[in-house]
Amino acid sequence: MVWRTSYQTRELDPTPTPALVAEALNGDIYQARDRELLVGGFDLRAQSEIGVWNRIFDEELPCVRCWTVFFLDSLTPKVAANLRAMIPRSKHDKTLVCTQPEPWASIIQPDRPERSFGTLITEGVADPLMVGIPTEEALDRFLEKLGSLRE
Repeated sequence: MVWRTSYQTRELDPTPTPALVAEALNGDIYQARDRELLVGGFDLRAQSEIGVWNRIFDEELPCVRCWTVFFLDSLTPKVAANLRAMIPRSKHDKTLVCTQPEPWASIIQPDRPERSFGTLITEGVADPLMVGIPTEEALDRFLEKLGSLRE
């Protein structure tokens, strides 16, 4: 009897990233820098998977700034209120909203609203780029690729 289907993290090849035009929940405009960790999703329901990525990065890479981005079709007052309610105020400066999801969605190709991804962006290229919650093996490969960021 199978209680749960097996899960595999989808690992994508190094991918050039589209521009990220976003605003933080505290009102700051996002300014891209080199070598940034980015965790994202395309629906508020992705928060569960995003939370896993954030906990991993907080533990494994505490000195590296990690941005959380929600790619949403629109930011209605109700959606904005829900997002602000579910994200602790202490993380509002690191939580972004981008209302132009299509370029990123075409790369990530989320298979369901709850799907998330994690990546390191260096010189406009996402590598590593993993979609979904990382399995232990995938996480090991992800952290191995980060090399000097872990020191």
